[in-house]
Amino acid sequence: LTASSTEGICLPRCLKNICVDMSLPGIEQVAFSKIKGITPETAGAILAAVGSEAEFFRMSERELAELASAGSHIFAASYREGLLCEAEKELDFVARNGIRCLYFRNQDYPARFQNVPDAPLLIYAKGDTDLNARCAVGIVGTRHATVYGQKLTRDLVAGLGELVGKDVVVVSGLAYGVDVAAHLAALECGMPTVAVLAHGLDMIYPAQHRSVAADIVRRRGAVTTEYGCRTRVHRSNFLARNRIIAALSDCTVVVESAFKGGALVTAKVAQNYGRDVFAFPGRVGDVYSEGCNTLIRKNVAALVTSASDVVDMMRWERSAKPVEKSLFIEYTKNGYATTFTITLFEPYKRWEFDVENSNIKGHWIGIFTQKGEKTEIDFTEDVTAKKVLMKPFVKAYLKKQRSEERRVGK
Repeated sequence: LTASSTEGICLPRCLKNICVDMSLPGIEQVAFSKIKGITPETAGAILAAVGSEAEFFRMSERELAELASAGSHIFAASYREGLLCEAEKELDFVARNGIRCLYFRNQDYPARFQNVPDAPLLIYAKGDTDLNARCAVGIVGTRHATVYGQKLTRDLVAGLGELVGKDVVVVSGLAYGVDVAAHLAALECGMPTVAVLAHGLDMIYPAQHRSVAADIVRRRGAVTTEYGCRTRVHRSNFLARNRIIAALSDCTVVVESAFKGGALVTAKVAQNYGRDVFAFPGRVGDVYSEGCNTLIRKNVAALVTSASDVVDMMRWERSAKPVEKSLFIEYTKNGYATTFTITLFEPYKRWEFDVENSNIKGHWIGIFTQKGEKTEIDFTEDVTAKKVLMKPFVKAYLKKQRSEERRVGK
């Protein structure tokens, strides 16, 4: 067997040069996971009988049939040889591209898959997100998200990060609409997010979301799939993909959906897995609210209106009260001495804050206070607090002050 046929297969350019920790299963394990239609229960029964994956591929067709007391096409020597050939190509691909393989008998296999009857035996992941994180929420919805739906998604993710902590994992499908809005909101809030694909990791679909996929991997997230390389986009794969979103999540939230759609499939699968399902209500008659309203009416989903509702219903422990940090910058011009206060709230921190040197590094969202009025500002560059304050706020304050003086005749 040779891997020469995979030399031309590689990750999409957007995911290259992103290094992650990687643990690879054996070739027999990868081959065993590729048996079509096999479930963890069936796999466990076979391995209990034969002893190991290596033995399954070593034994003759007759020996396997005698152990099973029945014949099966998966025992055929030609079939098993084909699986080993595919597995070798797959291992070559994942080894060259720094992809993790999470096998159902290994410790890093998602614990949430344990009670999922149709869970895949192996999933591939690019990125270092812990798929066994304390809290994981699936956020799904229509590909035609309205402005209302996009805002609900952003507020939901930001609220979860503020109430529970930045380690909440946001799981979705990288599709248009609600899916990508959820991923982008997680990235904006500095939270890990997992994109579940319906094809192999040698491509990204839709292609317009390649940059999002790259950002997800770079910033504590992961792009994951149950499909090997060279698996092309097929409609049935998306329906199968939805069960992975539900299985990786403690709960599934449907933000917006028409009367029919993949989000409703995900919700029903999650319900069958015994997971909580939530939905945001919409206005009666709105096309992309019909699905959510139906889920609520049929008691498939509980009605939620905010992240706080989700946290309460899931009984997740809330994070400690935000720690405020303040900088006092004194600025003097034209004889006026003014002290400006900037308050930074700990949960919004994305990277780090250097109080001693008054430097803001990475990405912060802060509240600027002037005479009791609060204005949210966004620090996106490595700049000093003084420069940030002087440009937009000090200048505006002095202009307002001079205008007030002219008005009173000073």
